[in-house]
Amino acid sequence: MTTTRMAWQVDRGATAGLLACRIGTGVPAALGLFAVTGILTALVASADITDRLREAASQLTVIAGPQVRAPCWESR
Repeated sequence: MTTTRMAWQVDRGATAGLLACRIGTGVPAALGLFAVTGILTALVASADITDRLREAASQLTVIAGPQVRAPCWESR
């Protein structure tokens, strides 16, 4: 019997909550990694540095946004 099946039999609500939390943290992590690849692609491209930084600006905000807001969420 797998661990997931045992957990489901013991407490379905907690298991569903845990799965929701894992998905809720996994999706933003995947988006963050996708943004990092966009930044690296833009910065490694052979163009002027200001143009490369402008191209990477949207991905930088995706990465920096949650980092700036994280202390606000933790203080509550």
